[in-house]
This record gives sequence, structure tokens and C-alpha cells, in this order.
Amino acid sequence: MSEGSDAPRRGWSSKRRETVYRELRDVLDSQQSVMDDIDDKALRTVRITALLLGVVVPAAGLAAVTFQPLLAAVGVLALVLSAIVGVLTYGESDLVVGPSGAYAVSLATGDDGDWELDFLVELASWTESNAADIADNGRLLFYTQVLFVVGIVTLTASVAFYPIVTYLGA
Repeated sequence: MSEGSDAPRRGWSSKRRETVYRELRDVLDSQQSVMDDIDDKALRTVRITALLLGVVVPAAGLAAVTFQPLLAAVGVLALVLSAIVGVLTYGESDLVVGPSGAYAVSLATGDDGDWELDFLVELASWTESNAADIADNGRLLFYTQVLFVVGIVTLTASVAFYPIVTYLGA
């Protein structure tokens, strides 16, 4: 087989570019793992929140369990908001994990200019875009968990403080 311009080459044109590619590919893979972890934590929080709401709301109607109404309302609201923000966190996950079909075809059928450099530039832009998405989802997860904790604390306080409020006549 002759070495024509269409003959496939083995590897990258330089060791430097191959190293940059491997590093960027590792970053994309790591970013996917981080986002999966964020999504998992958000969904676990939503599930636990739904379970708590399924227990707390019916318990409000039972005579044996008494809640301080304002604290209970704040707690339930915080839990509902936690569930909503948790679902938004999961829904916002949209990382770039590799080239789109159109971009891959463009690279494969384009001119033989410096396609490697073009590809590496695109990979770098994908990692930057993913980093921004991960930061946004990390903030949403933080809000989800803060609202969850606020809900738990205020619901607990509504039960604990009910006898005190009742005794003081407030």
C-alpha cells in the first residue's frame, strides 16, 4: 500500500498533540463522572424529600402529632422547594462528552489542513463549557441540600416548640 494523502496514519502528528488529546479526553471523562455524582445526589435528595413529605403532610392531620403551624408551613415549603430545585438540577445536566455527528463528519471530510489542532481547540472549548455547567449544577445541588436541611430543621422545631408555644399561650 502506498503512502498517499488518503492513507491512514497511526497516531497523532506529534507527541505533544497526542498528550493534549489524552489529557482533554480524561478531563471530559472526569467531568461526566462529576456531573453523574451531582445528578445522583440531587435525585437522592428529591426521593428522601418526597418520602418525608409523604409522612409529614398526612401526620399533620393526626391528633397525636402536633406542629407549630408557622414553622411547619416553612418546613413544608422548604422541602417542596428542595424537591423542585433538585429536579431542576437533574434536568440541567447537559455535558458535551464528545464530538457531535455533524462535527465528526466535518472533520472526516474536511480539508487535510490542521484538523488535529481544530479538534484539540474544540475539545478544550467543550471542557470549558462543561466546567461552567458543572459549576451551575453544583450551585443548584447546594441550594437543594440547604433547602432540605432548612425543611428538616424547621419541621423538627415545629414539633419541639409546639408545647412551649402552647404553654406560653402564644
